Amino acid sequence: MRCVSRSCARLADHLRHHAADFTVLLHLWGATDPPTARVVRALPEDQAFAENLPTLLRRHGPEALLLSLLLDKRRAALESWQNLQAQADATAEATAQQGEAADDMPATPALATSAAIEEKKRGEELRRARTEAHEARVEAARLRDELNNLRLRTQKESQAATLRLQQQEKQGAAAQAQSETQLQEARTTLDRTARRLKQNEKSVEELAVENKCLKRQLRQGQQLQEELRKRLANADARLRETEGQAQAATHQPREAAQTTAVSPPQTPKNTSAAKPAKPFSSSPLRPVSPFSAVSPPDEPFAWTADGRPFRVTAREVRRAIDCNDEAWVFALIQGLDALRQTKPVLHRALLSRVREFGHYYHRVLTTDTTRVLVDASNVARYETNRRGKGQLRHLLLLRDELRRRDCFPIVLLADASLPYHIDEPDELLAMARRGELEIAPAGTEADEHLAREARRSGAYVVTNDRSFHLKVAPDFEPPRIAFRAHDGVVLVDDF
Repeated sequence: MRCVSRSCARLADHLRHHAADFTVLLHLWGATDPPTARVVRALPEDQAFAENLPTLLRRHGPEALLLSLLLDKRRAALESWQNLQAQADATAEATAQQGEAADDMPATPALATSAAIEEKKRGEELRRARTEAHEARVEAARLRDELNNLRLRTQKESQAATLRLQQQEKQGAAAQAQSETQLQEARTTLDRTARRLKQNEKSVEELAVENKCLKRQLRQGQQLQEELRKRLANADARLRETEGQAQAATHQPREAAQTTAVSPPQTPKNTSAAKPAKPFSSSPLRPVSPFSAVSPPDEPFAWTADGRPFRVTAREVRRAIDCNDEAWVFALIQGLDALRQTKPVLHRALLSRVREFGHYYHRVLTTDTTRVLVDASNVARYETNRRGKGQLRHLLLLRDELRRRDCFPIVLLADASLPYHIDEPDELLAMARRGELEIAPAGTEADEHLAREARRSGAYVVTNDRSFHLKVAPDFEPPRIAFRAHDGVVLVDDF
């Protein structure tokens, strides 16, 4: 018992001076869940533990019992164990004193044998205690080494984590700086682009204003040119009238001369580009009987302006406008100006009769108009039908749109091959026979006629073909108007 108490005392003294070893030993002891700890937890009362303490010491040993008590935090049981250990130490001292006294006395053989056996047992217990203590020191050293290795490994891992964190912080700072630089560059580029955009918008606005000015000037030039054409047509008519009067005075008596009348030219029968007829042809006037059955559109209106006789009907006015007979229409406009001053009632009656065919015919005679050339093939083939052929309705819709914009004359020029590539070829040829459309001769293209006529007259050209004029006038680009068709509606750009 003395040896056991000494080994426990050495273990307790070592653990008292080495707190880390004590913590590691106690942690390892609890992790193994030894049977001693289960026995200690099974005796919750300290009195029962004190009663069973000698039995527990013999069965489990003092070291295991001490660790179990420390792990279970049994203070009262520890005090009982310490008291029992003190009693054992006192008993051991008394026995030692008795042994010394017995050594002074002559020993009997029985006592000597009993003492030798006891001494042998004590030696074995001492050796066992020393072995256990040595094993405990070895285990403690091993645990200490593991703890040191764990500390070193933890320290290295902590340093490595710190280094990684620092590197990540540096990389994050560099990435943030790069992002800020890129953001600043993007802002600079955006500001530069915004300034350029504002400059471009300003330039576009200036160009739009300049374009409007140019269009206005072009429209004024066209109006002036139309006015000059009208005056020229009036002068030609007067010249012809003078020549006719001179010839009549030479060959016939003056009293037999009859008044001449004007009638619109007949519609050309060929499908090619027909030559414009003379504005008015001289023919003798025939008196109209008040009882003759004449329809209102065919009712003649006769008057004299500046010595020139006029005799027209509303149907003839409509036919001349549909056929784009500029000379006849412009001469009629000159006559209507004189009629408005001399006979305003007849003037209003004629315009009212013409308006019955449509407001467009009335506006041609009373307002300023714009000359337009139309690429009929380009318009008809803008959208093909299921059979891949052009559509005549697009051409008719475009003509209606141009009439709504007060355009006259509206010259429709088509390729010679268009009747073979359109959905309604008979109607197209009928329009050509009536003079409402001109078909280019075989072997030529309508683009050539468009370019020449546009350069000659300065008229607008309605087409989506940007290069139609390059073959004839590469250095002169006529004013072009684009168009588009959607859901049965044809629209043209502003001009």
